[in-house]
Amino acid sequence: MSHKMIYRLPEMRDEDILREYVREHFDNGETTVSASEELAATDYAAWVQMILRNAVTGNGEWGKSLHYLCFDGDRLVGLLGIRYSMPERLTDIYGDIGYGVRPSSGVLRTTCRRRRSSGRTGESCSGKTIITKQAE
Repeated sequence: MSHKMIYRLPEMRDEDILREYVREHFDNGETTVSASEELAATDYAAWVQMILRNAVTGNGEWGKSLHYLCFDGDRLVGLLGIRYSMPERLTDIYGDIGYGVRPSSGVLRTTCRRRRSSGRTGESCSGKTIITKQAE
């Protein structure tokens, strides 16, 4: 059964599901969580305030950004960061979009399987963004 994807900014009520999301990444051997804006090392209330402030007033030189929680039904499956009004020199280095995908979602495995079946070869499925261990 397919659910409608829901994208929204984090709220205080999301702490437990976000902590579980981060824990799953670390339990799978990852040392960072993509698109999380340092959630694992930050007080949760301060993190939510920072995310909401960045959406409205921005973060100095980094400009404004939106950090969405991505739900499939009621399950958090990823994080999506969209940076806008960032100087071009930073955009060229870091890009405008960042994302993280829950390891157990199977999204990376499916993506890599489809890429390989198309005859593409290479170190990983998507350059720097997909860790080889997840792709296996």
